[in-house]
Amino acid sequence: EAGNPAQAAKWYGRAAALDPSNDEALCALGWARLRSRDTGEAAAGFRRVLGHDPDHAWAKLGLARAELASSQPRQAVTLLTRAAAAGPSVNLAALFLGRAYEALGDTGNAIEAFRQAAGLDSIFPEARQALGRIYLRSHRFNEAFRQFSKVLDVDPRNAEIVGLLAKVGPLLSGQAARLETVRSPVTQVADSPAFPERVPVLRIGIGTTA
Repeated sequence: EAGNPAQAAKWYGRAAALDPSNDEALCALGWARLRSRDTGEAAAGFRRVLGHDPDHAWAKLGLARAELASSQPRQAVTLLTRAAAAGPSVNLAALFLGRAYEALGDTGNAIEAFRQAAGLDSIFPEARQALGRIYLRSHRFNEAFRQFSKVLDVDPRNAEIVGLLAKVGPLLSGQAARLETVRSPVTQVADSPAFPERVPVLRIGIGTTA
């Protein structure tokens, strides 16, 4: 699925056609369509699942992600606030909620959502990178440095984070500046795309229901 979302959508679509009541197949199809940037069809599929099961956590999260991708952050905030309240997707919901608040220009709530995502999963580098970036934009350089450093603890070869630390390093003060000096020298600023999003891989059984 991660390497070929269009092919994944094809197979999930076949599973859903064989059993239209299989919400897991429909939800997996929606996520594959999101990865293929087919947000309209993805949203329609998630709404079908929620029509069967209004509390389906991954469908709520997927619909919110589709709304965010369609430049509808206010609708996304409403959906994600509910999704972040409970369920297996709570850390991912908090990450997307932070992005929705960012799109609305609400830095305070974005930081709080990213902190929640990072706190729920200590090895969730996407959340820590997002938190570091928003701290960097807010000129909270020491806090940005701490978050980027935690990403490197998990992914020491991450060129983008190495580059961001190169930007932050000269701006540090106090203890963070002393910590920076013991790290490996950073001499190049990377300009690479943001982290790929973590998306759920849903395992489905053809002919079964959710």
